[in-house]
Parts: sequence; C-alpha cells; structure tokens
Amino acid sequence: MVRNILIAFCVILFVSCSKDTESKLFGKWQLQKVEASGNVQNVDTVYFNFEHSLFMYQVYVTEIDSFRHQYGYNTLEGEKTLLLELENDPRPISKFLP
Repeated sequence: MVRNILIAFCVILFVSCSKDTESKLFGKWQLQKVEASGNVQNVDTVYFNFEHSLFMYQVYVTEIDSFRHQYGYNTLEGEKTLLLELENDPRPISKFLP
C-alpha cells in the first residue's frame, strides 16, 4: 500500500513539472545601476515583477515612504528581447485584473 502511494506521488510530481520558457524572468527583480553616456548611477528603488505574461514595475518614493506602480503584459521573444505593454490607467487593480 505504501509503495503504491509513493509511486503515485512520484508520478504526480514528474507530471507537474514543465519547461516554460517565460519562467526565466519569473519573480521580483531589483534595478541596481543605470549606465547612460558613460555615466553610471547606482539605483536601489526600482523593482520589476514578472508572473507569466503579467508585469509590474514599482518605484519606491522615499519622500512619502510608498511605492508607485504600473501594470502591463510582457512577452519574451528569443533570448535577448523583452516586449512590455503597459496599461495607461489600470487603477483600480480590479479593472486591470477582473
């Protein structure tokens, strides 16, 4: 009986795994520096959030101790191209994600 349960668990575990190419970006990323015209500036208040095809960027505003954010969609094309489509006014969030 225990052997059958263990076999069923292993089969379910292996079937649930997938090779999703968009999962390379999955999670929360923090921008650490920006380089423009040879000048490098350290940044620690900008975050990018990826979950499947959804995208959100957050900017921490220290003066008011709060985040500004923008929602949209992301598409990964090839190894080096990321397309972002931002919503103009997704507030409230229920309007963006009904």
